[in-house]
Amino acid sequence: MRIVRRADCVTRPWKNGGGIAHRIAISPPDAESDFAWQANLAEISADGPFSHYPGIDRHFVIAAGNGVELKIVADDVAFAQEVRPLQAPFAFRGDWSVHCRLLDGPTRAFNILTRRGRVGASVQIAALEAMTVVRKAANEQVVLFFPHGAVTAHGTWGSAELGADDAIVMDETEWNEVALAPIGGPLPRYITARLATP
Repeated sequence: MRIVRRADCVTRPWKNGGGIAHRIAISPPDAESDFAWQANLAEISADGPFSHYPGIDRHFVIAAGNGVELKIVADDVAFAQEVRPLQAPFAFRGDWSVHCRLLDGPTRAFNILTRRGRVGASVQIAALEAMTVVRKAANEQVVLFFPHGAVTAHGTWGSAELGADDAIVMDETEWNEVALAPIGGPLPRYITARLATP
């Protein structure tokens, strides 16, 4: 279990070169295009297509900004989907053709990408109303992402304050847990991604 600070994330261009993404975690750790799963924070600063990821499933959450409209073409289906800040995650296939339109200025999106048939994911958004314990089962991986920070995390490192766009990655094989508490002010919302082999 470890804290991943926003400043420590590896920044890479999108696969199609249309933007940049800050990698939070990837499995296996030395993987590139052959990853089992990946968590990242994408910077979306202009309208344009998303990268094509055959065999990959995606969970997409707007972490900051005013949101986007995604125009999707998949097999014989075409539709548009608005995604607003910290709403329910929008799940879609990396095989689909997706064109993104900004609704009102640049935005950032938290992404979970999983290799179809190898890893399953569930992504949830919640408000941190009081001290909360997040538990990880053995052989499960958990990524906690904090778009607004203002959180104290009590874990194997002791206590640490988390800022905007910091994350906690729990990818050890054994059971573990971390306690989270808000630091005054508005209740911060955070994202929990759970990853497991089917």
